[in-house]
Amino acid sequence: MVVNRKESQQIHRLRKQVDQADRRLLGSLNVRFDSVKEIARIKKIIGLPVLQKSRWQELIKNRVQVAQKEFKLDPRFTKKLFTLIHEEALRMQRKIVRRSRKRSCLVGREE
Repeated sequence: MVVNRKESQQIHRLRKQVDQADRRLLGSLNVRFDSVKEIARIKKIIGLPVLQKSRWQELIKNRVQVAQKEFKLDPRFTKKLFTLIHEEALRMQRKIVRRSRKRSCLVGREE
């Protein structure tokens, strides 16, 4: 298959747009995960569990609806994507809660 110069330039330009969108997506995930870490610290202080099932169910329902209505994304894709993001958020929160518990135990031993 022969691709002419104009088509090649078009592909290059579109790939640059994809690269820029990916960078924005990663930046948004970074902001989201910073918030998730702060939530974990607050949950630890007030004694909330890392996983709040009702919040998760509300979130996934909302994100699937928004993705489908506003962005015409497949609901199965959206659910998979947000499940993956949520699993990482839980991993981060559990790590923070465990680390906080270890510090509390160490502080208690020093006294």
